[in-house]
Amino acid sequence: MVQHDVTATAKSAAVWLGIMRAREPQAGDYWSGCNAARAAGTAPIYIGEPGYQENMDGDGDGIACEPQS
Repeated sequence: MVQHDVTATAKSAAVWLGIMRAREPQAGDYWSGCNAARAAGTAPIYIGEPGYQENMDGDGDGIACEPQS
């Protein structure tokens, strides 16, 4: 059996889970979809923030690209 040491900070784990952003949305941000926004570390995106699009807010609650369950 091969063992691996895994080191993760709380922030990196939260970013990976989609609970916390790696960076804040910036003016001019535009994503083709939630996978791209998550890959850039800007998800979730709240209504009124750069990069928010209604078509990425599946339940219409003002939060696009919510963490996947």
